[in-house]
Amino acid sequence: MSKDNIVFPRLFNLSLQSQYIILASVLGIIITLSIYFSYSVMTRHYHSLVENTRNTSEIRNNILKVRNHINVLANGIDLVTLQPEYKDQVLLVFQASFTEINQILDAVIEKELLGGAEFISALSQLSANLDQLRESAQRLFEVRTNVNQQYPGMEVSSRVLRPAQKDMMTALNLALQENDEDALQSKSPAYRAHLVHLKQLWTSTISAYRLYLANRMGSFDEEELYDQEVHVDEYLLEMKNQVAALLQYEALFGFESEELLLKLPEVLTVWRDGFAQVKQIHHSEAWRKDSEIMREEILPSMEAISANLLVIGRHLQQSNSQLVADFSGAGNLQTRQLIIIAIVFIAYSFIIYFFLKALVFKPLGILMGTLSADPDIDPDKLRGISKAKEIKNLVDSFLVMHGDVIRRQEELTYHALHDSLTSLPNRKLLMERLFHDIEIADRNSSSLSFLMLDLNGFKYVNDTLGHHVGDQLLIKVGKRLKETLRKVDTIARLGGDEFSIILPETGREHARVVAEKINKMLEQPFKVGEHALHVGTSIGITLYPDDGDNAHVLLKRADVAMYKSKQERKDFHFYEQQDDEHSIQQLSLTNDLKAAIENNSIELHYQPQLDVLTGELSGMEALLRWKHPELGYLPPEQIIEIAENAALIDDLALCVFVNALRDRSQLDDKYAEVSLAINLSVHNLRNDSFFDKLKAEIEKYVPDTQNIIFEVTESSMMADPEKSIEMLNELTSLGVKISVDDFGTGFSSLAYLKRLPVSELKIDRSFVRDMVEDVNDAVIVQSTIDLGHNLGLDVVAEGVEDQASLEKLKAMNCDICQGYYFSRPLGFDDLCQWLDRQKT
Repeated sequence: MSKDNIVFPRLFNLSLQSQYIILASVLGIIITLSIYFSYSVMTRHYHSLVENTRNTSEIRNNILKVRNHINVLANGIDLVTLQPEYKDQVLLVFQASFTEINQILDAVIEKELLGGAEFISALSQLSANLDQLRESAQRLFEVRTNVNQQYPGMEVSSRVLRPAQKDMMTALNLALQENDEDALQSKSPAYRAHLVHLKQLWTSTISAYRLYLANRMGSFDEEELYDQEVHVDEYLLEMKNQVAALLQYEALFGFESEELLLKLPEVLTVWRDGFAQVKQIHHSEAWRKDSEIMREEILPSMEAISANLLVIGRHLQQSNSQLVADFSGAGNLQTRQLIIIAIVFIAYSFIIYFFLKALVFKPLGILMGTLSADPDIDPDKLRGISKAKEIKNLVDSFLVMHGDVIRRQEELTYHALHDSLTSLPNRKLLMERLFHDIEIADRNSSSLSFLMLDLNGFKYVNDTLGHHVGDQLLIKVGKRLKETLRKVDTIARLGGDEFSIILPETGREHARVVAEKINKMLEQPFKVGEHALHVGTSIGITLYPDDGDNAHVLLKRADVAMYKSKQERKDFHFYEQQDDEHSIQQLSLTNDLKAAIENNSIELHYQPQLDVLTGELSGMEALLRWKHPELGYLPPEQIIEIAENAALIDDLALCVFVNALRDRSQLDDKYAEVSLAINLSVHNLRNDSFFDKLKAEIEKYVPDTQNIIFEVTESSMMADPEKSIEMLNELTSLGVKISVDDFGTGFSSLAYLKRLPVSELKIDRSFVRDMVEDVNDAVIVQSTIDLGHNLGLDVVAEGVEDQASLEKLKAMNCDICQGYYFSRPLGFDDLCQWLDRQKT
């Protein structure tokens, strides 16, 4: 056996790592020698290129700094143009920027880092243009901070028109004064009337001129400007005629005013000539000096600077190109050397290839073929394709990875088809199963039921206790529903508090039984943390094929039936054909309410509140009214329900609040101490943007907030007392008062009541109405009054409808009352008339 036959088998028996080390070492020695030779050649070129590269890089960085400073200058000009008060700060920045720019340019020119007359010339021109820009910017800043310089027309107005205006008004006022003091002159009413008319005409002329000036400063509409000029000219013509007519009364001129009145034509001529100058200026390009400076000086300077930078950039590009060419020459030399290395490497690669083919490629080919052809992989079969340790490890890694891929694919499929919160099927999986169950029903000539559920009271839980509590409630509801239904049934969460259920192979009666079972199950309280929560449900039911021939129709009609169930406050409702018409009507009402809020066509009626003892007006309560174009006035409860379902409740509350404040601001000052009560939900205050808008409107319309009272129902505050205390404290920080509305209808805790920042209790009308005959109601009213007084609160009784009720409230020492006995709720105009009648 030869020596070669001994060496090569031993080489093949080595591990892939050992074989690679041997072959790589041989190739490494060859390449190292080649690189050493190339390095000695490239070093000679390197030092000559480094210096040029450093110079070019230094210039590029300096020019970049200059560009940045120029951007700062441009931004500073824009800032002062928009906000002149920043002039001093911007000037400081300008001084620093110009100083650094000049230092940079001087350094570049002095060092002559790059040759070329064009380059040096561009730098010099850039410096000169920057100096010009600095001078122009300073002029712009001076003009921008002086209105007479900014608007030349204003300078003429101040210098010419204002003295003439003052002379005219002085003469007329003096003449009127002398006329009123001189018995002889006062015998001519026509003369005095002419003076008064002339003064009014001059005042109108000045007002028209001021409007003209204001529009010139804020408008670029030349046609509108011309119309206003014509308006002023018409006044001037009338003034000229009236001044001329005034001279017929020369015999009546007073001693002091005679000289001034005789000069009125001259004064009017001076004012008219000045106005002509103003018009000429306003129709010229120079009507704004700052615009002229920007157009004639700033922008040309900026364009020249951009051109200078373009030349400099082009020169730098040429320098870069030269550097590239130098490197290219060095690269060509290196290329020739690398070709030699490549030839050696190619030859060596063929050798490596044959080794890799036998030891790596063939086993890998078998591995990939097995993986792609057979999803059910036999691990033992794969591990036998090679004896190399590395290949065996690779096979093991592939097997682990394959298992991970299968597992992750299953997880992704699950998450794509299930709700992330409740782990119930989502809408996609629901529709897939509904389509599938419909196909089975068609094949078996059977039916199925489809239920749509919406939780009643969930939104209130979410708003008062927080989303984390709401999420836990949804999880518990989903779990109970799953426990209640059969395994063949499908329950899915569609989003929010909506769930859907598919009941295969069921009819109307079975669906009814399931709906009753669900409602009974949900009657049990849900324990979430420290809260025992109660929620109900509204269920809409559709049957296949009676109510629809496909999944989408069943889903749509189940939603309609669910809304019908919610509206009628029934536990469940089977879809009926006429329900579609109601759904359309409800959608129309929602759109009409939204339009009414946007168009501010919501009405407010006001019911007066009187002092029980004195009978004097104490306050008034704002009550919501909406007259639908077709249905007439809708009950407030229905309006609130529509607004809540359409998420319009915040917009509606803000609309009511703003209109109430506007109406109150129109009342006489004598009613400034009369309180205004506005109903508000704690739900509204949970919206931060609503609270901010509320605060802004209070500051806008109500200088004295202590007479504004927000009525919040007892049940709303007691749903989450701690949160209510926090929100109402924030509200009272604005200076308003809080009243507990419908007190006695809920179950208030006195421990919380004394902590709430309230100043008033309002007894519900249900107790006041029958207290004369009903002893229990009378006891409740008396107890409430005593409780309120002991807590230092005022007490209001609503629903007073007769004299007997009023007398009983007096005996009980109630503070304030309201009801139909005094007045029904009135529109604002009717309220004003009612107040006028009260005066008499």
